[in-house]
Amino acid sequence: MKLYNIQNRGQHIDSLARVCYNTDAFFENLNGKEGADMTVEKAKLFWKKDDPEKKIESIPYSETEDYYKFLKRNHNAGYQQIIISSEMMIQLLKMLVIDGYTIVNIEFAEQDTEFEENIRRLLSRMKDNPAIFVQLYEQVECLAERSSIEIQRIYFKCRRVDEKAVQIFIQSNGIIGITSSSFSEVSSQICTKVERCLFG
Repeated sequence: MKLYNIQNRGQHIDSLARVCYNTDAFFENLNGKEGADMTVEKAKLFWKKDDPEKKIESIPYSETEDYYKFLKRNHNAGYQQIIISSEMMIQLLKMLVIDGYTIVNIEFAEQDTEFEENIRRLLSRMKDNPAIFVQLYEQVECLAERSSIEIQRIYFKCRRVDEKAVQIFIQSNGIIGITSSSFSEVSSQICTKVERCLFG
């Protein structure tokens, strides 16, 4: 997949860039159900145009800052923003599941009640039967290939070897959110995976 195809997605993706996607509320609800108390740190994915190694960087972002001013400031510093297509989302979905993450929720840019309900049923069944992931993967892969509906955001969670709980989300506009205590390690892992998706 060529980089310019990802960077030049339609303006509607970047119009989502106010970033207040109710992610905090979603995690607060999830934490309440699981008895956890974790804050989420957010960042935006960029790469530097003149970097021959094409390393992806996660630059911290706070919703108290105007998103377009944030983009402009980093653009002026030589950074090119990363936009994550549905095809990339699906690749990341597979990579993170292989790494032991559980898919908590998948949100789409356009409403399709029947399809969304089917995805929710598969996610629910995966709790007892992880093999259902194959069906889920096929469904979202088919969506990306045959439909104009785009994946807007995916939520994941996992419990690491040291028993630390980690929650993350990845958005189509290149914003990621990660449990603060694991941000440095997990954001680096996500950047590496995005590099693989973009540059092979």
